[in-house]
Amino acid sequence: MRTNYYEILGIQENASIEEIKRAYKRLAKKFHPDVNAHDPLANERFKEIVHAYEALCDPHRQAAYFSASAEARPPDDERERAYLYMMMEMFMQRNPRGRR
Repeated sequence: MRTNYYEILGIQENASIEEIKRAYKRLAKKFHPDVNAHDPLANERFKEIVHAYEALCDPHRQAAYFSASAEARPPDDERERAYLYMMMEMFMQRNPRGRR
């Protein structure tokens, strides 16, 4: 199942970049590991918040997030499976370590 970054930040999917930044700052202050040294779950929550913010703060990454959610359904025929495999192979050739 796909992670819902908007749900992690507690905002709606039509939120502006400014609203995303405000939500991130509010949650980052609340769950920062330095503030919550006694809570080991706060560090994990903080990592989720940072990852969600990084995915949504840039319009290009946000568009990729939406397109990935549209493509998350399983392929329904052999041609589509072959196409997805070919695209994965092309991506791995350009980015052998999966980095951008």
